[in-house]
Amino acid sequence: MEHKRLNRHERRKARTKAAIRDTALDIFLKKGYHRTSIQEIMEQADLGYGTFYQYYNSKLDVLLEQANEVYAKITEHYHKPPLSETSIFKRTLNSIRNVLEACHEHRKVMTVLKEAKHTDPEIKQIWDKIMGELTRRLEFDISWSFNKGLCRPVDKQVAIAALQGLILGAIDYVLHLDGPDVNIDQISADVSLMFKEAIFIRDEMPPIKT
Repeated sequence: MEHKRLNRHERRKARTKAAIRDTALDIFLKKGYHRTSIQEIMEQADLGYGTFYQYYNSKLDVLLEQANEVYAKITEHYHKPPLSETSIFKRTLNSIRNVLEACHEHRKVMTVLKEAKHTDPEIKQIWDKIMGELTRRLEFDISWSFNKGLCRPVDKQVAIAALQGLILGAIDYVLHLDGPDVNIDQISADVSLMFKEAIFIRDEMPPIKT
């Protein structure tokens, strides 16, 4: 599909909007979402105060726009697991790696959401929406594994809650990491191994019926 080329005016508008978004996110991270003002965003972006309202109604709109983009990107990567997976450990590992990779890739937005969700219901709603999408496949995997007799005789809901606790702890850890040397594979393997040793009694995975 051939994309329409932007004219000079459209390119200038795109650059202005990107400057507002990027500057706002950087200040949210440094000062905190609630301590950041629109005036501060526009001064640091070297733009007039009124320009902000040509693109957004509030600083909440700036954050929610980016949060919804993160949600859209995450949902693109969460489909049915491949039928070729034969190890429940590898399946769990793949699910956890997907979660942590998504959080690390979008670390700035996720960090701001995590900080601001405690005091703003709309931000909490999008945070819960993203977390729900990230943990949906894991919940499915655990329920499926219990039904197939792959797990120890413990309460299924307790096991799901325990895995969610591990994942949330790992997400919090990853959000505090920065730089190119972050080893998501190793972190994912460590979390998966802890859960495997605690819950699973068999590693083989019966074929998934289509």
